[in-house]
Amino acid sequence: MKLAIAITAVLAVTSAQPAAADNQEWIPVPSLTGLTVDEAAAKLRAAGLRPEGGTRLQARGTSFAPGPTGPVTSQSIKAGTRVEPGARVIVGTTGRQIDFEGWNRVGFEHGRIVLGDLSRACVRYDHATIGAPRNGARTITLWGERVKGCQAARRLELQPPSGWTIDTNAVPTVAPGRMDPTLTGDTRRAPRLGAILMPNRRSVLVRFSRDACHGVAAASATMRGRAITTRVTLGTRPDHKRVCIARRDVDSVLIALPRPAPLGVTFR
Repeated sequence: MKLAIAITAVLAVTSAQPAAADNQEWIPVPSLTGLTVDEAAAKLRAAGLRPEGGTRLQARGTSFAPGPTGPVTSQSIKAGTRVEPGARVIVGTTGRQIDFEGWNRVGFEHGRIVLGDLSRACVRYDHATIGAPRNGARTITLWGERVKGCQAARRLELQPPSGWTIDTNAVPTVAPGRMDPTLTGDTRRAPRLGAILMPNRRSVLVRFSRDACHGVAAASATMRGRAITTRVTLGTRPDHKRVCIARRDVDSVLIALPRPAPLGVTFR
């Protein structure tokens, strides 16, 4: 099942918001064009903003590996835009624009991370970023520019950081959340948006939506043949009484499987 995701978390940190007229604390994003990636990072920090963290892998077609970069040619928030202190700005070195690109399948083959189930659009990939371990997984974020006149990639290969094995869990964009069994108020089943089987086939990342008041109280998976049924239960604090805002967030959780999954699994 393809993963239909509204990348709420990424957009929240890379997109600018209109500044209030009386708010003098918002920061204008500096121009980064022509700088090196390291120089751009230093300029962002000096301005009170955040550069992209993690291990940067440069794209060479459909392969990604550490290597030299050219000067900055694009940034995720336009120069001069006023943003909150600490906002994150992404820089690219190959195109005029830099946008997030998703993936929905991950493997580990011959010492390389393999990503599949990619965007159907034609993308000129700029770089990938691998985050530090958090909550049992490492994030892999893809950045590039959508263009015309090429064929959409079906598979990407990434050179992994030292210590990466088939047992390393990889997730798109945002680290999975933690389960909190004390969230016993107003329990409900989370609406599942999709699932990604991890490379060692022993766990699955389940994506779902929730409101700001609920967290993951419990999560489980059962297997019957090639069918995997997942269930994520949301809950609030037992004494929770305030009204919850209507905004929906995309969240995820890693669930261990009772045994290694066979080939050709489906999710329910």
